[in-house]
Amino acid sequence: MFGYVRAFKKFMPRQQKQAYRNYYCGTCFALQKNYGQMFRFLLSYDMVLIGILTKSHEDPLCGRMPCFGQRNQKEQFASAKWERVAALSLLLTAEKLRDDIEDEDSLKAKIATHTLSRGIKRAKLEHPDMAYVIAAGYQEILAAEKAKKSTIKIAECFSEMMGNAFRLVVADDDACSEKMAYVKAVSEWVYFIDALDDYEKDAQKGCFNPLAKSSATQSDYINKNILEVLGLIRHFYEGLDRASGAIIPTCVEDELLKNIATNSIPSMTATILNGNKPPKMRHFHGKSERGILCANR
Repeated sequence: MFGYVRAFKKFMPRQQKQAYRNYYCGTCFALQKNYGQMFRFLLSYDMVLIGILTKSHEDPLCGRMPCFGQRNQKEQFASAKWERVAALSLLLTAEKLRDDIEDEDSLKAKIATHTLSRGIKRAKLEHPDMAYVIAAGYQEILAAEKAKKSTIKIAECFSEMMGNAFRLVVADDDACSEKMAYVKAVSEWVYFIDALDDYEKDAQKGCFNPLAKSSATQSDYINKNILEVLGLIRHFYEGLDRASGAIIPTCVEDELLKNIATNSIPSMTATILNGNKPPKMRHFHGKSERGILCANR
């Protein structure tokens, strides 16, 4: 995924903020424990959401652990669920890099693929079902894009892939219909908001974008097609409302999911609609907390 599913702290009560921080750090530790220090750079906000959905953290309201040291305390992040969250992060990154190489012949993507090749190979060997789901899912997305299907139809392909991957991450232990619907609804919105955010860049590079019109800039596209844009936003919001409304809060993770759907996603949508890039954020820093580390996209 692409790094748009961020929890904005100004909309979060203290306990939710603490839990989100621990899931953010836990996702980072899981990448380190399972693949090595370098792979912490793959940390993305979207994988934090997957961790929250799987309730992987043993104690989401614990005190903040430092980034380095305390090895024994971090052993929990080598658990089966955290391992699968980390593997999903690598496998999605691998497909995104492959897509960038095919679409743009990106040198940066080629270097990253070579650098990460050992970890990606290991993830594929240890999680072949997940690797297959993601590779097949991207092929379906590519076929839908080549067929020039609608934004909604292609977004549905992306959400189906993410739903199938999520089922493998939780290993059917907690793949309840409410959580599956939430993953798929958020994934549909992610595909749309990424297309909107990348509109101008794709137009300049001649890359496929499902929203593509004759407009050269994002603002021009929005101004000329405002009814279409608002209709798409309404469609994706309706799915989010249904999915988040079906979740009955019984723990801090459930409260976070509802907060992200009702506050953070609309805030990110407004940011992109206004032609702004998502703000770069920094780590949580205890008492001097200033935000969240800018994750990869």
